[in-house]
Amino acid sequence: MLPIELADLKTVLSGEFVHGTGGGEATGTTTDSRAVKKGDIFFAIRGRNQDGHNFVAEALSKGAAAVVVDREIAKPRRGNVLRVRDSVASLGDLARHIRLKATCPVIAVTGSNGKTSTKDMIAHMLGADKNVLSSQKSFNNHLGLPITLLGIDRETDVVVVECGTSAPGEIAYLAGIAQPNISVVTTVSETHLEGFGTIDAIAREKSALIEKLAPNGTAVLNMDNEHTKRMSRATTARCVTFGFFRGADVKGTAIEGGPEGIRFLVNDRVPFVLPICGRWMAYNALAAAAVGLTMGMDMMQIAERLMSFRLPPMRMERVELMGVSFINDAYNANPRAVTLALDEIELWDARRRVFVFGDMLELGSESARLHERVGDRVARTPGIDVFVGIGAEATRAVHKAKTLRRTLEAHAFADVAEASRALPDILREGDLALLKGSRGMRLEKVLAAFQPVPVPVHA
Repeated sequence: MLPIELADLKTVLSGEFVHGTGGGEATGTTTDSRAVKKGDIFFAIRGRNQDGHNFVAEALSKGAAAVVVDREIAKPRRGNVLRVRDSVASLGDLARHIRLKATCPVIAVTGSNGKTSTKDMIAHMLGADKNVLSSQKSFNNHLGLPITLLGIDRETDVVVVECGTSAPGEIAYLAGIAQPNISVVTTVSETHLEGFGTIDAIAREKSALIEKLAPNGTAVLNMDNEHTKRMSRATTARCVTFGFFRGADVKGTAIEGGPEGIRFLVNDRVPFVLPICGRWMAYNALAAAAVGLTMGMDMMQIAERLMSFRLPPMRMERVELMGVSFINDAYNANPRAVTLALDEIELWDARRRVFVFGDMLELGSESARLHERVGDRVARTPGIDVFVGIGAEATRAVHKAKTLRRTLEAHAFADVAEASRALPDILREGDLALLKGSRGMRLEKVLAAFQPVPVPVHA
């Protein structure tokens, strides 16, 4: 973190030192008392399972320059305690302050699908010759984004952050902290309907990332999505578009894909070859390429750097276990992502193709309809030989599919534990099994049923 005097911290956070002199300097921040280092600011935050206020003494004993609290605590023996109105809001306030002090550009990515992969592609592409600070995993909320920005130091050349949302106003809040120079919107589709109600409301939420751009910023928008395409009206900043349809500034053509990766042309002349599965990943690569161009790279350089990109775990990750090829895409799911994944594996060679589907969460009143739509899609996909549903809503999809295609082999289970007991008898050697479900379903746990059981060695 860029250093900050504690006297300035008091002003930035509109707080009051209730213990200690308030003198000295801070050089880092954390919300985890176990990770406190000398010179850190420890933010005491109340979570689901723990209250950071209970660990103030521990943080100070480890050398924290100050702790930030928003309620009364037991008086510590020594150390600086700054009381604020809201510790979470203060974390954001400090992140905004540090970001505005920094001279490096900030790139922010949002979208219903592909935001984490796009963020990772951008960071990988720029990281060859720049010191890139990037959101870890999918640190994309009111805690994760500030924590990322607070990592800015004098060596940081560029920051790449991810902005997620599950309720109205969250993107605007995050954009206000990040103050992006480049804003990327990958796509808008039916996600988090429980919090938004309609896809138009989701589009309005995502567009906040574009609306917050300064006039000298750049918006990177998906030309092929009707909602993102319209976002160019929300800003006077420069707009760079990407997609496979006519009119995109960064345009893909001639896409091919399979288990070994994807390949396509960009602007009819530059070949892109990525060792990752999922043809839809080409959209993420096109978005990254648009950012690279904005940052002064040439297209051949971008293509070369993305050739070595690898996806994080549980995103079209291929795992071979007991003769079965699993495609672990269980990190998350929504209706659009499910359709794309089904389109992909339908083209892959296998003895049988098995779709292991978990509930898509946070769809609100649309949940039943959208799960039944998945069932309809499976029934109309002759390449899917076996359909396995896990969870109450996925069971609904199985029943729909079985009604429409009675010859389909279909199974439904209440939860992952029940499915794990049954799947070894359902799957056969030579099968290709796609795992797809929302993060809360933890579908990847079924893989444990196919791991070899260690044989105890007796002396």
